[in-house]
Amino acid sequence: MPAAPLDFSVVDNEDFTSPEITIQNPDGSPRNLTGALLHFQVRPCQGAPGSPLLDLSIGHGVTVLSAAGGKIQIAFGRFAVPAGDHWQDLIEEQSGYRTAIFQGRFEVTHGVTRWP
Repeated sequence: MPAAPLDFSVVDNEDFTSPEITIQNPDGSPRNLTGALLHFQVRPCQGAPGSPLLDLSIGHGVTVLSAAGGKIQIAFGRFAVPAGDHWQDLIEEQSGYRTAIFQGRFEVTHGVTRWP
């Protein structure tokens, strides 16, 4: 199953919380995430070697809001990713099988206000 397209636009001086994301099966029904591992990464470009710019998983930035309903949310703090045009994807693993759920651009722009 090809990954669904999903782009994010983030301002670097704000904490980020995505809207609720519903992961679906190919037939459009909610995907049951019970027992699934979810891994979200941001990289400077697709296939970039080395450490990701942002690396999140369940309990560490990825929250499952409803496992049976396939609902998740992604959140992280300000200045977590440098400004620029990057790429991201979310990978699901169940029973040792990995599936790309979504992927797309991850644009980070500079905010105006700065304070400690």
